[in-house]
Amino acid sequence: MKSIKKWTYLLNAGVLLAVFTLIGCGKDDDGPSASEVLLSELSAKKWTVEKVMRDNTEVTSEFSGFTFSFTKEGKYETENGGLAWEAEGTLILQEDSSDTFTRDDDVVVKITIQEGSALTMAFTISENVHSGRTTSLKGVYSFELK
Repeated sequence: MKSIKKWTYLLNAGVLLAVFTLIGCGKDDDGPSASEVLLSELSAKKWTVEKVMRDNTEVTSEFSGFTFSFTKEGKYETENGGLAWEAEGTLILQEDSSDTFTRDDDVVVKITIQEGSALTMAFTISENVHSGRTTSLKGVYSFELK
């Protein structure tokens, strides 16, 4: 009789151990999420301008010397961002997205990084916030950075 109790005890202990082991296995073991990888790559360096397009017209000269740097906490800093980019601000990752952010001014920015060496930021400014033709912001932008 003691032998049966002993085996029953061992069997129950084994089942409990297996259950706790399975419960302990979570999604964390799958590695970083797509948004975590993007944030890491985005914050890895200071990005410099290669090409800027507005409404399918190249306007790179308007952003000569443009740089963009980002922290994993969501803060960014730019240099020579003209009227399209504030000198500093916050990018908040949109819920249920791994590549779309919202800036402080409610502009939605889609960010793509190709192999950690090329960054594209695309966004639309839907209204002019400054008067005058030369200070017009309205348009669809694409910033290609290296």
